[in-house]
Amino acid sequence: MLAARDGETIALSAANQRCGGGNAQLGLSPRPTGAASKPLKDFLVEGEKLYCSYAAFFRSQALSPAPPLGLADYVVLSPLGKAALRPDVVVFIVDATQACRLITLDRYESGAPPKVWMAGATCYQTITYPVVTGETNVSLMDYTSRKIKGYDRHDLIVTIPYERMTGVIRAITLSTAGTASFEVPENFRAQYREDDDAR
Repeated sequence: MLAARDGETIALSAANQRCGGGNAQLGLSPRPTGAASKPLKDFLVEGEKLYCSYAAFFRSQALSPAPPLGLADYVVLSPLGKAALRPDVVVFIVDATQACRLITLDRYESGAPPKVWMAGATCYQTITYPVVTGETNVSLMDYTSRKIKGYDRHDLIVTIPYERMTGVIRAITLSTAGTASFEVPENFRAQYREDDDAR
């Protein structure tokens, strides 16, 4: 994602990328089961120490929406302006203030808060979950990703399904989270004056 942010286009497939867990989390290959899942469980429990037990790992997998196995053969990451295909999601690497603005713009029309999912691998949180559910997501990323991939300590990720971007863009000029000016309605001011007078 950092390379795509910096201008590169990357096409990930089950054959050309080294992260077996990522392949499964993105739906490029089936999630391993039975004896085939033991190396991954050992890695996450004994190696990365992201789960205290196999049971905790199992619970995390069981509670997560299933990856979109068979949806596509590639996951293509690119700057939005260079996208040769219609994107499924738009990924923003942002700080907390930028995230706040994006979430406010995203829910400007509906008023509905995002159903955030902060569990699992970074690729799952930022790509799979929004693709599968159609929900905007905020991700702190998994801790190992943050350490080994060079993210800034203030970075977090907001992913917005592409079909929601029209509403986000429309809200920019209408909301103070975008470019609209802040105004206090007279009846609101009058209410506060009355409350002050009553005291």
